[in-house]
Amino acid sequence: MARRRHFDPSKLSSVAVPDIRPPMGVGALVWRYVVFLPLSEQGLGDETVETIADAEDINNLRARLSDDFGGVTILLPVMGHGLRDPDDRTSLELNRSLPFLIYATPVAASDRYFDRLEQELREAFSQGVILVERQEAFLFASAEGKPKAIGKRRGSK
Repeated sequence: MARRRHFDPSKLSSVAVPDIRPPMGVGALVWRYVVFLPLSEQGLGDETVETIADAEDINNLRARLSDDFGGVTILLPVMGHGLRDPDDRTSLELNRSLPFLIYATPVAASDRYFDRLEQELREAFSQGVILVERQEAFLFASAEGKPKAIGKRRGSK
């Protein structure tokens, strides 16, 4: 399918509430979301590769996620291979996606944000599915200054 338009970061304004920004700097339970932004797709045996998201979309998504969550990690592109239509065994295609890793506060507002993001990406790129994963994670805090020595005696005996 042909792409309809660029990703519109303003579509997330209504769900970008301060409660979703994760606590950082202290050990905390968070939800880790991975959003797979589709970059291209190619039917098996086809010579042409259809571009889906481009540099403008990547930059807009990175900027929006950084503003709303205080940061984002962009991983290396990944390749996927599967059926375009589960009922048609001949509809195999190769996909290339760019994973975005985001930490969020584990509250319902975070799920609403990523639900709206998935919907916006599907609409913008005329895709049936945009993969968004959620996992529970614990962020460890690092001690200020040097860590204390373990098992060493101080002073003489």
